[in-house]
Amino acid sequence: GELGEDGWIRVQWDTGSTNSYRMGKEGKYDLKLAEPPPASQPATEDSETEDDSEGEHVEKNLHPTSMMLTSTVNLLQTLCLSAGLHAEVMQNEATRTLCGLLRMLVESGTTEKSSSLPNTLVNKEQHRSWCTLGFIRSIALMPQMCSTLSTSQWIMLLMKIVEGHDSFTASSLQRQILAVHLLQAVLPSWDKTERSR
Repeated sequence: GELGEDGWIRVQWDTGSTNSYRMGKEGKYDLKLAEPPPASQPATEDSETEDDSEGEHVEKNLHPTSMMLTSTVNLLQTLCLSAGLHAEVMQNEATRTLCGLLRMLVESGTTEKSSSLPNTLVNKEQHRSWCTLGFIRSIALMPQMCSTLSTSQWIMLLMKIVEGHDSFTASSLQRQILAVHLLQAVLPSWDKTERSR
C-alpha cells in the first residue's frame, strides 16, 4: 500500500480485500513505524589468557554460518561435559574417539609450527576458543574418562607441553600449569599396561 495525503495507508491483500490504516495524521494512528534497533556496542575482550571465558562478551551475529558454528561448538562442549559426567556408562570406543578428537585439537593448538593448511588453522582456532586444557581438566571427573585421557599419546603430549618450548611467555607458563593440573587429575587412573609403553 501507499501512504495517502490524508494520512491513511490503504493495503490491498492477496485475497483482494482492502484495509485502511491511519499513519499518524493529526496525532492519531493505527500503525506506527518500528523504531530502529539500538546500536550495539563493540565487544571487548577482558583478557588474552587461554582459559578465561567468563569475561567474554558474546557478539550477536545472526549470519547462518556463524549461527551454525556457534551451535556446533555448543554441541561439542555439551557432548564433552556429558561424557565427563557419564563416562562410566558410555561405550569405551566412544570415549576413546572423543578423547582422540580433543587430543588432536590440543596438539594442533599447542605446537609452535605455523601451518597455513585450512584444517590446521581450524584445529588451532578450536583449541583457542573452547578446547583448552582447563576445559579438558573440567571433564576429567570419572575414572573411565581419566583413564582414557591418560593414554600414552596424551601423556606424551602433556609432558611435551610441560617441558615447554624455546620461547618463554606468560601464556606458555599458563599452558604448562594447566597441563600439570590435567596430569595430576588423570595419572591416578593411568592404566598399568599404558605405563609400560
